[in-house]
Amino acid sequence: MNLSRPFNRIATIMLAPVFFLTTAFQSPHSYVYDIYLGNNPIGTVTVRQQQTPEGRTITMQSRVQSKLMARMEVDITTAYHQNVLQESIAVRKGGEPLTSVKRSGKSYVIVHKGETRHLASDGILYCVGDLYFSEPEAIHAVFSETLGKELILRHLGNHNYELQLPEGKRNVYHYDKGKCTEVEVNHALGKARFVLR
Repeated sequence: MNLSRPFNRIATIMLAPVFFLTTAFQSPHSYVYDIYLGNNPIGTVTVRQQQTPEGRTITMQSRVQSKLMARMEVDITTAYHQNVLQESIAVRKGGEPLTSVKRSGKSYVIVHKGETRHLASDGILYCVGDLYFSEPEAIHAVFSETLGKELILRHLGNHNYELQLPEGKRNVYHYDKGKCTEVEVNHALGKARFVLR
C-alpha cells in the first residue's frame, strides 16, 4: 500500500493556504497618478501598499517637474502594526526630513520642520496615504504624514470627500467603485489634479 499519495494530497491541501498567504504579503497594491496643473502634465504620484505579517506599509513617491517650479521629489513611508500607525517619515529628496512621526506608548513624537511635539493618542488608525486605497465612508478625520496633524474629512456625497487643510485650503478625493480615481489639490500656483492612470 502506497501511503505517500494520500500524504502528498494532505500536504498540498494544508500548504495551499500558507502559499496564498505568503504571496498575499509579497504582492503590493500599487497605483500611479499623473499630476496636471491646468492641462499640463507636471509629474506623477506613485502609491503602494504592502501587507506584512505585522500589518502593512504604505509608500508614496511624488515627482514634479515643470517650467514654473524647480524639480521636487517627496517620499513618504508609513508603517502600521495591527492597524495602528507605528511610524511615518516624509522626506524631500536632497534635504532633511520634512516630518517624522513615531509611536511611543500612548502618544506620538512628531518632528515637523525641526520642531518636536507630542500628540497624546491611543493610536492613529487612518492617514492620508490610506485615502488612495479605500473609500473613507466611515472616516471623519485623517492624520497627515507631511503636516504631522489630524485633518477634518468632510463627506460631500456622490463618493467625493473634502480634506480640509490649514489656511482654508482643501483637497477633494473622488472615488469610483471604492477606488480613488482623482484628487483635486490646492497648490500655491493654482489647482492641480492627480488622475489615476
